[in-house]
Amino acid sequence: VEQLGDGLEVGTVLAPAKGGRLQTTPDDGDTGETGEGEVGGRDGELSQAELLEVLQATFWTLARARLPDAQLKATVALRLVAIQNAEGAHSDAVSSCRMALADIASARSRMIVDLAESTVEGEPSASALTVLQPPGGRPFTSAVDRLQLALSCLQVDLYVWLFRSELALALGKSDIAARRRHERVRAAQLKRRAQQDIYGRQWDRDRRREAAEDAAPADRPAHAAAREAQLLSEFAHNPYAKALLLIEMAAYREDSEEREGILHRASSALEAAGQDEESMISAASPANPERARSATQQPPPPPRPQLVYRTSSEICVRPQPGPVPRRGRPPVYAAIFAKVAAAGTSVSLNNNEFAGSGEMVPLEAEARRMLNGTVTLSALPENTPIILASAAYDEGKTLLGGIGHSSVPVLTAHPLPRALEWSYLARAAAQLDVPAVSRRAAAEVIAQFVEMGAPAERWEQSPMLCWRLASPRVAHSAPVELRAAAQALLLDARQRALAEGSASGGLRKQIEALRRAQLQVMAVQLALAASDPALAATAVQASFNTLAPLLRETQRSPVLVQPIACCLAALSLLPREAFASVDRAAMVAHLGFEGARLAAEWRLPGLVGQLPQVAKSVLAAPDETAAPTGMGASEDGGA
Repeated sequence: VEQLGDGLEVGTVLAPAKGGRLQTTPDDGDTGETGEGEVGGRDGELSQAELLEVLQATFWTLARARLPDAQLKATVALRLVAIQNAEGAHSDAVSSCRMALADIASARSRMIVDLAESTVEGEPSASALTVLQPPGGRPFTSAVDRLQLALSCLQVDLYVWLFRSELALALGKSDIAARRRHERVRAAQLKRRAQQDIYGRQWDRDRRREAAEDAAPADRPAHAAAREAQLLSEFAHNPYAKALLLIEMAAYREDSEEREGILHRASSALEAAGQDEESMISAASPANPERARSATQQPPPPPRPQLVYRTSSEICVRPQPGPVPRRGRPPVYAAIFAKVAAAGTSVSLNNNEFAGSGEMVPLEAEARRMLNGTVTLSALPENTPIILASAAYDEGKTLLGGIGHSSVPVLTAHPLPRALEWSYLARAAAQLDVPAVSRRAAAEVIAQFVEMGAPAERWEQSPMLCWRLASPRVAHSAPVELRAAAQALLLDARQRALAEGSASGGLRKQIEALRRAQLQVMAVQLALAASDPALAATAVQASFNTLAPLLRETQRSPVLVQPIACCLAALSLLPREAFASVDRAAMVAHLGFEGARLAAEWRLPGLVGQLPQVAKSVLAAPDETAAPTGMGASEDGGA
């Protein structure tokens, strides 16, 4: 498996294929999953058939041996299903995806439960980034944060391949059924012609009818409507998976309005996922931390239970102690009741069908350990919203009052990184010519990774300083998310250029070009942080193409020095192979020369000598890239 190399990298690139389908290709500088093209065959590498055999043996060996490494299984499964789809083995690809998804769900659930049992205050189950802990608490980190994030990114790509395989398999079956129906109809037509003497003389209208029958093709469906409805029903309550399914469905639509409507539904699903994460964080906060005395003699209904964690098959909550009545028996025990969420219904004392529901636990005014006084409902159906409520009992285990307030619906599914899904939606919408959804999705990604610069007076503002990367977000993101954010920045810059057009705008147009250059420079930084040289090279080339017209202006701004220096630093870090389609030497020489001229014009003596020196060191490097000189170079080659 180690010899498979970069093919095991995660991150899907969506590109239009024949018939409007979305497929994975290494376009746009991505080094993600291998597409449907050639996989191997060069000297010393495996051919596609050999690689398929090796991956199948590896995947099934890992499954049968029950190796507790879900990340390895999912990584192998991603490469395997790509080749299986290329070979037309869609049924095998569906089985591989579902097995790998089940392994990931089990592994993520196990890590969350282990953290809770280890009395760690907070479990990463509200979202892929946030945790279940009271608002204002200390940021939660653990040793498995990176693994949780890596597994969630793998889960996104596996869902993409699952839906792609399911739809291709169903469409193939529908196509076969349509072809067989056409053959039966055709056989009946030919049989009738052979018996023409029974019907008498053949008229002109009969000849025209037969000519139309001969020319009529098989009525083949454009999409598998029945299977789409089944998948939408299966993932109706999981907004993360539903959004990815809708993205794949949109590629099968030929009508532009229908395609746009489906992509708008995908955008709404991701918005619903964000609202669900906010409600989970709210449900994790204590509803009534103090046991104040009630003004009434009868015990009031207990408050909603506090959410401790959730997995794909379990929900752990803590019953909250309500107000103590002025007279009468105080609550000592509590029990949790739950049911599947439905419109217009609430939890009752009869809803005890789930394992763990209806069992009494002692009420604790202050939970000193993570799982003290908690109730865990297990064996829950996956991708299902569950609502819960608690009931209070006295020391004799007699019910006090009625059942309490119902909680918000808790989805039995692991949250996925929304930034990655928004990036997929942005690129798919751009490829399917739905610019409104593409801009909306790209803006959501940028909002998570980019923040506005420090406020300054208008005469101190620079177009190159209006945005900056959110360092904490970048530091705690997986490489796949950084790659997705870089692609969203490049896409947004390209859409800004298309919206601007070729109309002359003078100073305003130059300012917009500088802002596009800043987006592309940030894309360079994110691509380097993700260790993706091909994407970084694409971002450098895009930034160079944006800066070139500005460098030809008569009056040039000193703010151009920053993107020039960044591009030169990136060029010094990237290998030559990343610039296979462009003249890297000409780009380096042009940037070094124009940067030195610009520094001299604006009397920046430090940069006058440094920029050409960096350019010469890059050009002089024979095979390997040279570290940037005089521009903040570190011992490990970073800049």
